[in-house]
Amino acid sequence: FDAVVLILGDKSIMIVFVVLFSGIFSCLIMDGWQQILKLVFGLPSSNWGVVGRWSIYVCTSGKVYHPSIDLTDSIKNEVLVGWIVHYLVALMYAISFWFLVEHFHILSRTILDGLIFGAISVAIPWIFFMPCLGKGFFASQTPNPILACSLALVSHSVLGVALAISFS
Repeated sequence: FDAVVLILGDKSIMIVFVVLFSGIFSCLIMDGWQQILKLVFGLPSSNWGVVGRWSIYVCTSGKVYHPSIDLTDSIKNEVLVGWIVHYLVALMYAISFWFLVEHFHILSRTILDGLIFGAISVAIPWIFFMPCLGKGFFASQTPNPILACSLALVSHSVLGVALAISFS
């Protein structure tokens, strides 16, 4: 606990609460956005079962690359694990945004900076996560790479704006 106070200062409990709230809030907003796209346009939302299956695979095998994860059999509790990982990642984004605002003073709590943060954060799925799942860099191995990348970009932009609003 002393290390947390050293890094965050005297307001550490409040900061932790705000970061937790912001991460969960922004993830809920992004999930809501995906549901709106699904209802209005019939676009698929993220498959958290596959994320959970991949996460379990990583933890049990120590390998991050699984190009045929979509084709492997379902694993017990994979959907629950996927949702937990999804929200943990959102918390990591919230922590990153907070540090960029409060410690490095690179960003501010504006909608524009949230949008910028979200647009930059999409590099993680484009360059790391999609390739690990066999989707290729920038979803190049999917049936519609432009659609997959666009959906990821917009979802991450929504997440970034929600982070900026929740930290305001």
